[in-house]
Amino acid sequence: MSSGYEQMNLELIACLSPGEMWISTQVGYYAATFCIGIAIALIFLSVQQRSWVWAPVYGFLLLLHPAWAMGVTSGDCGMSKRFFSVAVCLVMVAVLTCQTFWPRLSIRRFILVLCGICWIVYVPIFLSFVLHFPLFFANGLVGTVIQSIVFSSRNILGLALVLSIVSVVLWFFHKVQNRHELTKPTTAE
Repeated sequence: MSSGYEQMNLELIACLSPGEMWISTQVGYYAATFCIGIAIALIFLSVQQRSWVWAPVYGFLLLLHPAWAMGVTSGDCGMSKRFFSVAVCLVMVAVLTCQTFWPRLSIRRFILVLCGICWIVYVPIFLSFVLHFPLFFANGLVGTVIQSIVFSSRNILGLALVLSIVSVVLWFFHKVQNRHELTKPTTAE
């Protein structure tokens, strides 16, 4: 009787199907097209609000979109590409929502929330590996989502670590900036 991990490893080895790779590529391109539409809406919103604070965030997301930044031949048949393509779409929608309804929300806080979400997604996968409790894949959409998340776990960890470092650096610069503003001499008229 094979464990869930042996079955998952066999799926990774056997998953060099051109059909699966094609689906992953198409999901990436459709997601990128959606993100381009969101970026255009964000540009119009930035012009209307006369604020380009969020432009580096959505510009960076569009520049490093998985449709052109990730391949499908990494051994997971493009599951990571599918997961991160959809994840970038969700983040772009979140940026649009924040810029529309909370334009004064700090990018530092937004990045901190993204960092927390990455850790919340990664920790159960890590615990399942450590405790030898495999995550079972259901059929259909839910199974595909879980499978994509599990196959993307290494990339999710990397993203969580990068966002953690960025959050700490932004927090440090914020503290230095606040300290600098407090030590400025005030001029009385």
